[in-house]
Amino acid sequence: MVPNRGIYRVGLALYAGLTLVALAFGYWQVIAAPGLLKRPENTRPLELVLRSPRGTILDRNGTVLARSAAGPDGIYRREYPVPEAAPAVGYFNPGLGRAGVEAAADDTLQRVRWPQWPWSLEAGVAARDVRLTLDANLQAQVFRLFGGRPGAAVVMTPDGAVLALVSSPTFDPNRLGAGQPDEAALGYLRTLQADGGAPLLNRATQGQYAPGSTFKTVTLAAALELGVARPGEVFDYELNPRDASHPVPWHTNGLVSCGNIYLLASGNRVRLDVAHAYAWSCNVTHANLA
Repeated sequence: MVPNRGIYRVGLALYAGLTLVALAFGYWQVIAAPGLLKRPENTRPLELVLRSPRGTILDRNGTVLARSAAGPDGIYRREYPVPEAAPAVGYFNPGLGRAGVEAAADDTLQRVRWPQWPWSLEAGVAARDVRLTLDANLQAQVFRLFGGRPGAAVVMTPDGAVLALVSSPTFDPNRLGAGQPDEAALGYLRTLQADGGAPLLNRATQGQYAPGSTFKTVTLAAALELGVARPGEVFDYELNPRDASHPVPWHTNGLVSCGNIYLLASGNRVRLDVAHAYAWSCNVTHANLA
């Protein structure tokens, strides 16, 4: 019996169409799935994140620096009991972004697990706590020392553990954290961005400063290690007299000399050993050593 060619062709077309649908389904569900999950218009990850607790951030002594607290609507708020630690801890808000440790340890603090057929058919969120080397009490004390003045300070142990990382002025992470009304958090963020004091700038890690005389420690250490200078070595300089451009005697290299007490006692001549040159932060001596 000869098959009906029309029905045969329709059957082939249906099989081809189903094959294409299966291939497309596999592509979007497996190959393209990671990219789809990261698309900003995909609200499923946001819903999971907001309705799941995030890991707690602790200091070296177990003091809570950041935690999640469930609200009556099932949305988890992000709370920061030590706002002085904002430069280090940062903030977390799915709508505004992440900063500090909240950004660096994001995958540890909260990670969405999507269904992986055939092993898992349900999405979930994995969360783990993070413990820092910071000391919350020391962090708050150092921050208060600034009294609102701009600046930065880092306190470390000899092995490199950071005990305090302060930047002033800073911001209140509680007003930016997840669970805050979107308009209020966005308004506060815009206020911070417009602030001339740059409270969002972490001066301890992002500020760029000339090392100045602090680098003399490195210069002197290298000179002693390489044998360029000896601890008891004496440096003797004849300096040019004061003029309209130099209020004190000065060296021919254009750097104002150091140790005005010595200059007053010895006219235009300065004589310093290594210890006094370092103590008086003598530009001439350290420039020559370099």
